[in-house]
Amino acid sequence: MLPLLRYLPETCGMAGLIITSRYGFALHFGEVAQASLPADKRSALPSSLALQEDLAATRLAIVELHSFRQTEQVKKLAELKHINAYPQPAVAAQLLAAGRGNPRLMERIDTLVGKKKTEEVPALLAAVADAQEEYVHEFILEELLATQPPDFRATLRRASVFRIPVHENVMKQAVGYQLLAISDQLSASTHDPQSTILDQLSTGISLSLLEHDQRSQTLWVTPLLREKLLSELALEEQTRCHAAACQCYREILDPKTAGYFIEAEELLFHGLAANEAEIACDEGASLVTRLRESLAYAESKRIGEWILANLPQMPETEAGARLLNEAGYTVKEMGENKKAIAYYEQALAIDRKVFGEEHPDVAIDLNNLGAAWSALGENKKAIAYYEQALAIDRKVFGEEHPKVAIRLNNLGMAWSDLGEKKKAIAYYEQALAIDRKVFGEEHPKVAIRLNNLGAAWSALGEKKKAIALYEQALAIDRNVFGEEHPNVAIRLNNLGMAWADLGEKKKAIAYYEQALAIDRKVFGEEHPNVAIRLNNLGSAWSDLGENKKAIAFYQQALAIDRKVFGEEHPNVAIRLNNLGSAWADLGEKKKAIAYYEQALAIDRKVFGEEHPNVAIRLNNLGAWSALGENKKAIAFYEQALAIDRKVFGEEHPNVAIRLNNLGSAWSALGENKKAISYYEQALAIDRKVFGEEHPNVARGLNNLGAALAAIGETARGRACLQQAHALWLKFYGAAHPHTQTALENLRSQQG
Repeated sequence: MLPLLRYLPETCGMAGLIITSRYGFALHFGEVAQASLPADKRSALPSSLALQEDLAATRLAIVELHSFRQTEQVKKLAELKHINAYPQPAVAAQLLAAGRGNPRLMERIDTLVGKKKTEEVPALLAAVADAQEEYVHEFILEELLATQPPDFRATLRRASVFRIPVHENVMKQAVGYQLLAISDQLSASTHDPQSTILDQLSTGISLSLLEHDQRSQTLWVTPLLREKLLSELALEEQTRCHAAACQCYREILDPKTAGYFIEAEELLFHGLAANEAEIACDEGASLVTRLRESLAYAESKRIGEWILANLPQMPETEAGARLLNEAGYTVKEMGENKKAIAYYEQALAIDRKVFGEEHPDVAIDLNNLGAAWSALGENKKAIAYYEQALAIDRKVFGEEHPKVAIRLNNLGMAWSDLGEKKKAIAYYEQALAIDRKVFGEEHPKVAIRLNNLGAAWSALGEKKKAIALYEQALAIDRNVFGEEHPNVAIRLNNLGMAWADLGEKKKAIAYYEQALAIDRKVFGEEHPNVAIRLNNLGSAWSDLGENKKAIAFYQQALAIDRKVFGEEHPNVAIRLNNLGSAWADLGEKKKAIAYYEQALAIDRKVFGEEHPNVAIRLNNLGAWSALGENKKAIAFYEQALAIDRKVFGEEHPNVAIRLNNLGSAWSALGENKKAISYYEQALAIDRKVFGEEHPNVARGLNNLGAALAAIGETARGRACLQQAHALWLKFYGAAHPHTQTALENLRSQQG
């Protein structure tokens, strides 16, 4: 029950829980065995751990039904042999009333009456008269405990270390470990510890001091006494009990079982309480990873941060570095790149200390740091880390090793993000050559390299070359994995994007729909990959002018990402941004601006003020231009331009986009000479980055041509428009909207 209530909020509304109970109950969580921790450690506990929480009160809504008390009392009466046999009917009636109609309490009173002498029963009644039901429970249980020898109470104290029900064999084993640890302290009468444990646990069940579920064969000390009994142990013995429980969980833990996540967290709880830092790091890293792979990002983050906050000291071991890396990967996926960097840096320091400077694990840490810095838009810093990782792997493994290929691939991605597509292609080709030599032609890694080459050529305007590479990657993945695999969905998705760029929106939609069908079958309805496919379908329908249909897809994608990642994640910002664009296309500029502002707020919080994503949001807020607020639009474009120049330098495609938009805003204000200056700067950048023949160059020529014509430079303007039309015709064909736009502009000049 406790674990179910504990994890209920993490289902994000995907699950509900109904508990039927005739009587109210409390379930407390969060004590973290505080009594077993030093005072300074207790005071340092996060509030989520240090404070007890009644989960029954905070997670459930109470629905009152009519009372079953009298019915239960009559029904139970026949089973209460000691109360029924009591010689004084009036006292028997009082004993029955003391049970408050609660079957469990009546059983306990009946058991206790069987242990008491007749003359002792009135004192028992006097002690519980007019008392609260919970107090009566505790009093009766204490009285039952008092009927047993001291060794029995000692065994129950040790069994109280378990917070949740455990299999009876685990309970026996754990208490056995504890007894062995203190064997020299046992009474002389204890000749066979295991036999004694079995007898005492059986007695505990018969006295209702141990809850026993026969169906699942689980045991746990009744919650009414558990915390009190555990607190009676000395700090040193509590630590031994936690160590024994930790050991037992390690022996039974199996990721394939349904109870893995709950049992793994209990193992960690006991490991931390027993100061078993190495075990906590080792098992914690595995749990963090598996939770993340199950898309339980919030839980993965919680577990990682909980362990790191409660370790007595971070062990400078391989396990410690692994935990830091896995916790870092989780928070990076949630958009918390600066926190990820802090974890990765700690992992790097440990691995360097353990293994030295030139070790594969050190290379992994450097690679992870590169990925986090790249996500923050710091691609030059990322490249420095990737190059260090590459140097180590080359020295350790030689030139032709899969890890070397991974580092080269990542360098390609970083250079691609800096706008250096040709340099990126050179790295991708090196990685591809290694993987082909190591794995052969038809291997998933070869498919990945071909896919990345396709993306780089696509960015250079070579859409047909990109499509050929994507198709090769798709053929490999289909051959290796079959038709319904996530990698196949990725290739189909990328083919869709390439065809969309060529203006073949309906063909793109067909690819996106195939990718979506695969991901839904593999992952279910609520997965980030499904959100990506829905988002891309929205973009394609938007390009076809079906903006209401696009909005429906974007909203589905947004709902998934919010459920998986929470409200403040870069993916959520992307969906909000796209919704803004669709509403803008429908003429709802103010609604669009509201979405753009939400997206901007998220990206600023996740990435800080100076990040490419923030620049994109500011650029889109130039939508104020469509409302006639061109000067406000210009202010947003200038902020976006300043960020991109700082991040990428002067000569980057994103910088060219900002300059183009500034030109358009100044043109709308009638300042065509100023607009021409911006268009010329943008065109110069695109020519330098992409060469003379690229769709972005065509865009620049088209804008420049229109502005030149507006100030009377007709011949020069027409020449620019003719070049733009020729380029778009070459890349996209005659039917593409861009080609048609250039043609209309030319005709307007000729007319």
